[in-house]
Amino acid sequence: MSAKNIEERLLALEKEVAELKEQVSVQPEKVVEELAKSLRNVLGGLLPNVDKT
Repeated sequence: MSAKNIEERLLALEKEVAELKEQVSVQPEKVVEELAKSLRNVLGGLLPNVDKT
């Protein structure tokens, strides 16, 4: 993964985190699920042994 791709993904994640923060007071369980899914996907791209399910 190139530095540009990592930077683009980081910006996308920052936007996603901001959107999720808005939902925290309304749907905390969904926020946790979405954040966990995003982290698994990101770590899966950086660390091949991380489960993406």
